[in-house]
Amino acid sequence: MIRLIHTADWHLGQNFFGNDRTQEHEHFLTWMLAVIREQRPDALLIAGDVFDNANPPASAERLFWDFLDRLTSENPRLRVIITSGNHDSANRLSAPEAIYRRIGVQVRSSLPKNMKGHTDWESLCIPVSSIDNDTEEVVIVAVPFLRSDDYDFVESPAVSMRMFYETLLKNVSKRFPHLPVVLMAHYFAVGSKISQTEGNDYFTVGGQNAVDSSSLTERLTYGALGHIHHAQPVGGKENIWYSGSALPMSFMERDYHHGVNMVEIDGEASVKVSRILYEPLRSMMSIPGTGTASCEEVIRMLGQLPAEDKKDNKDTYPYLEVKVLEKIPDPQMVSAIQQAAAQRKVCLCRIERVRPQSEDMLSNNVVVTAEDIQKLVPAKIARDAYASVYGEEMPDELARMIAEVKRECETEAE
Repeated sequence: MIRLIHTADWHLGQNFFGNDRTQEHEHFLTWMLAVIREQRPDALLIAGDVFDNANPPASAERLFWDFLDRLTSENPRLRVIITSGNHDSANRLSAPEAIYRRIGVQVRSSLPKNMKGHTDWESLCIPVSSIDNDTEEVVIVAVPFLRSDDYDFVESPAVSMRMFYETLLKNVSKRFPHLPVVLMAHYFAVGSKISQTEGNDYFTVGGQNAVDSSSLTERLTYGALGHIHHAQPVGGKENIWYSGSALPMSFMERDYHHGVNMVEIDGEASVKVSRILYEPLRSMMSIPGTGTASCEEVIRMLGQLPAEDKKDNKDTYPYLEVKVLEKIPDPQMVSAIQQAAAQRKVCLCRIERVRPQSEDMLSNNVVVTAEDIQKLVPAKIARDAYASVYGEEMPDELARMIAEVKRECETEAE
């Protein structure tokens, strides 16, 4: 049996409303070391977005390297495989290649090419054997985040990427006809569920980069995906999973269950996936839990929270957002809420002032799928955006102007 730990979307170096999250990420990585020590997996798969941006702070890189140093020292036979995500810099992530080789870590941060400039499919394949039995093997197909110039464009990014993966798996099947295949990838999969405000990072207009993974499932023993922060199997298929993010990245993710996937593979077709849950050092909370509340109600709810204790470690206080309904301008409102929150065991991050006409448009937990996104058209997006700001429908004249601009753009594209 081969045992893998699948994780992704660490986003080391994230700054959350001015709060440095180094201590939170250190807490997660310490927990990871304990899990690996206890579970003794054969490989650790990190499927992209190791860092939060292409130029992470030195503290984030130090945290990453300290983790790898302890990990490989404590687990010399563990295979560690890392692929890049859309937030990572491919060059920066792969720069210490000589050090990776020395400590037994393999990184695929950009698509390898052969002498003819074609994709080097073989370089993406990494055979992994059990630390207890060398005769038991799987092949890890480690694919970095794909950019538009990494694949041949056909009809859309989604179709092009699907064809890329189908071609890749055909090559893998020829070279490793009898081994279980585990695909590491970082993309937005059709059938995955996300909160509405997460969408900007995941899809383009019309959902044209949402990849349909249904054609891949029968060729895979397991799919280890990164990109979406909500841990979940994709499209009802229990062998393709997002492991979810290490920490909640926004208030919309406050109810997500964080952790890693333990994947046990016994033979080519037998796979068992179980979740190992992680409790972040800091939680997130909203007041009120849904919708909005008046300033008086917000202050009353804040008063019900535990009082601040000067002996506490404030770095463990939950992050807080407040959504207050502002019927008339109140210059004292923000100050009053800040003073009330300062006396409680919370870290106030933002106060969102909502006008009455936009309150009914406020939604905390709207879940959408790729199919929903594909139904969107630019004109509807523009109308919805106008309504959310001004609380009324877009004037006909403005709608006609937008339609004319769209037609001109399409004509120039032709």
